[in-house]
Amino acid sequence: MAKARRIIPDNVRDRFSYDPETGVVMCHKTGRPIYACPVPGGRLLVNLDATTVYLHRLIWKLMTGEQPPPVIDHIDGDGANNRWANLRAATYAQNRGNIRRSKNNRTGFKGVWKIPSGYRGLKRYGASIKIAGKNITIGRFHTAEEAHAAYCAAAKKYFGEFWNPG
Repeated sequence: MAKARRIIPDNVRDRFSYDPETGVVMCHKTGRPIYACPVPGGRLLVNLDATTVYLHRLIWKLMTGEQPPPVIDHIDGDGANNRWANLRAATYAQNRGNIRRSKNNRTGFKGVWKIPSGYRGLKRYGASIKIAGKNITIGRFHTAEEAHAAYCAAAKKYFGEFWNPG
């Protein structure tokens, strides 16, 4: 089930201005950039009419005049980079394809895992990808680099322009 999204008021263009080159939103009343609070994951929250909203959602409304789509993807994966060229509408699945490698990853490659030493075969690395909530095993490989190359090919196939090598 999708999360309920807060409605951005129609009068935001009267109150704020946005520089698409820098990603900075200015308050007309004070003449200064609006205060944005970073949250885990790197995105920025702002207070808007006693409600908190993500800054990139406010920017979408400022640029298009329309309510933001359910998911706005940061192309480079940096939730604090709110330049207009870095924002795009996405589906939940597409946004999932653009996530970075987990910080708990021990191989150094997204989608690659080390096969336990008890496995007697010569292939020491596995590659898998998550599609529509299901893990799909791509295969077993001799090196982590080979496994990552297979992951990248699968990610390009499933996620298209939204894939991120990690």
